[in-house]
Amino acid sequence: MDKSIMLIDGMTIRMRRNNPSEPNTVPIVMLHGNLGSGLWYEQIIDRYSGNCAAPDLPNFGDSGRMDSWMIPDYSAWLGKIADELNWERFILLGHSFGGAVAMDFALSSPERVEQLILVDSSPVQGFVTPREHYPAIEAYRDNRDVLKKAIASIAPELSDEILLEKLVDDAQKMKSEAFIGHAEALAVADYRGRVNNYKGTVHVLRGDKDILISKDSALESADFFKASYYEIENCGHSPMVEKPDDFWNILLCVLGEND
Repeated sequence: MDKSIMLIDGMTIRMRRNNPSEPNTVPIVMLHGNLGSGLWYEQIIDRYSGNCAAPDLPNFGDSGRMDSWMIPDYSAWLGKIADELNWERFILLGHSFGGAVAMDFALSSPERVEQLILVDSSPVQGFVTPREHYPAIEAYRDNRDVLKKAIASIAPELSDEILLEKLVDDAQKMKSEAFIGHAEALAVADYRGRVNNYKGTVHVLRGDKDILISKDSALESADFFKASYYEIENCGHSPMVEKPDDFWNILLCVLGEND
């Protein structure tokens, strides 16, 4: 895996990429969730035979900051990143908040998305956080111990303490205003009226212990997209760090790489 910094329209973008054994295979972009970064995919990137990229989106991790934190603006940046990679068409995988970004991009630029893979994703109708929970979100921003407990709660099967600390380190880098801003952005990220814009293949994956995205909600998203649905056993909200082998085996199925 290679880590580098790309400069796109004056914005620094931290990029993690693999060294593909089959570079002519359709490339894949993996989008992290809220509080995340490309670090969440470090156990996955090198397993793909084609080109694979896991950027830190603007406002996250080691990438630069922008004035907005709305989903369509992240979607626009995804397009710029793909352009910089010279990837006209690619498989798009989005986790949690990144699932909302992935949906927005696929519905806005359907011709560029070979397949859409939603992993414990924000639901197709959006994700509303009650305002009485906002003080807790602000505590994530201001208190590392609280933030660590929050990340541990959404990755209950993650046993690697060193990795958990690194994930918390990256989470603390997120743009301060985006802690509340992302909650507000997800509340209005309703794509039910646009799902027919994308005619390609969609897969919905969910950890069976996910405390954020219910099974009913994930199945509803799958139904809207006429998608296949996969559940990862004994896994919370974050299969790429909790159950990387099980997660990858399901990806092999949906990517058609299992012989």
